[in-house]
Amino acid sequence: MRRQRNNSRNYTYNTYDVPPEAEDIISLIPAGAGEYVHPEDFTESAALSILQNRRDVLFAKSIMENTGGLAFMATKLSEAAPLGREYYEAILAVYARKSLQQMMERR
Repeated sequence: MRRQRNNSRNYTYNTYDVPPEAEDIISLIPAGAGEYVHPEDFTESAALSILQNRRDVLFAKSIMENTGGLAFMATKLSEAAPLGREYYEAILAVYARKSLQQMMERR
C-alpha cells in the first residue's frame, strides 16, 4: 500500500501488486521507510545540508587564514627576538590544535 498526495495535503491509499523480482529490493528498505516523503522535505533537508557544509567550509577557511597569519607573525617575531621562538611556536601549535578540536566537535 502506498500513500499518494493530493492537492489538499490529505493522503489517499492505493494498493498494488508487487512484482516478485521487486520483493528483494523492498526487503532492503528499512522498517520506517515505507512512509511517503514529499519532495519539499528533501529540498529543505538538502538546503539545510548545503548551509551546514558552507558554514563548515567558512570555519575551516577562517582557521587556515588565522593559522597562516600566526605562523607569519611567529616567523617575523623569531627574526626580531630569537629567544622567544619556542614560545611563538607553542602559541601557534596550541591555536592550531584547539581550532581543529573545535572543528571536529562541530561535526
